[in-house]
Amino acid sequence: WNAVVGSSGWSAQRGVLSGCQTFCRNGLSDRDSAVRNAYMELILTLDVGTTSVKACLFDRQLRQTALTSREYALQTRGVCAEVEAQVYLDAAAQCILSLPAEARARVCAVALTTQGETLLCVDRQGKALRPAIVWLDSRAEAQAARLAAVLDRQRFYERTGLPELSGALPLAKLLWLREQEPESWARTDKFLLLEDYLMLWLTGRAVTEKSLLTSTGYFDLQSDDYWDEALTLAGLDRTRLPQALACGSIVGPVLPEVAEALGLPASACVVTGAMDQTAAALPLLQITAWALPSARCAFVTVRGAPLTRFDV
Repeated sequence: WNAVVGSSGWSAQRGVLSGCQTFCRNGLSDRDSAVRNAYMELILTLDVGTTSVKACLFDRQLRQTALTSREYALQTRGVCAEVEAQVYLDAAAQCILSLPAEARARVCAVALTTQGETLLCVDRQGKALRPAIVWLDSRAEAQAARLAAVLDRQRFYERTGLPELSGALPLAKLLWLREQEPESWARTDKFLLLEDYLMLWLTGRAVTEKSLLTSTGYFDLQSDDYWDEALTLAGLDRTRLPQALACGSIVGPVLPEVAEALGLPASACVVTGAMDQTAAALPLLQITAWALPSARCAFVTVRGAPLTRFDV
């Protein structure tokens, strides 16, 4: 199942698009008369994976009209894996700028789907304070073991839907940062996941998406909110995390200076999208019944992205 989902960039794009299509039809069109103009009918999606980013343009019938991609390398050292935060922004910008200019001028909405668990620290100006700690980094195994000794496995599963508390989870990485990099910890205004960081770049707002949070170890499925008990164990107050939004929520317009630099319309808005593997599961539900048992496991964590939102 992971192999199918992990190799399915197109499926992730399509899953996000379904929610974005609903937004274009019912969200921004009610607020901005410019978007009702049939000329501005394209949806831009960014799929930011472990070693590459893809940018696609789709019309409102979800037909792909353009595709570009850029690769980047991880910085690895033993069990550590990092990427300079600016690398993600540069790759995303290069992808967008390589799309036809006349097509970029017709974009009504931008949606994102990204890898989960990758953690970034930013200051009050939104500047990254250190390289991103990539999802497959396992430096925090010792911290995970200590957390797991307090949050027993059954209770952790019931709260988060995750089978175990490992060093790959942002919850453990937060504790590692607090203990091993106290200066970075103290200077950090917000701890963000990768999609959050890209949305901050695009809109200036520090927000996150709920399905992305479900693999952090600090999102409570029962309350559909941050899990304060887990955050307390990591020594973190929820005010240092971004506002959690449901999948398909309007984040806001692209910042004027960013829109100008990327050749996007001033009216283009950014919409939250599901984590890549969650989004990739949605089209599989429409294709074959055998995927349902596996997909249902994935959807245990999709509290912020109800199926009705995507017309499955």
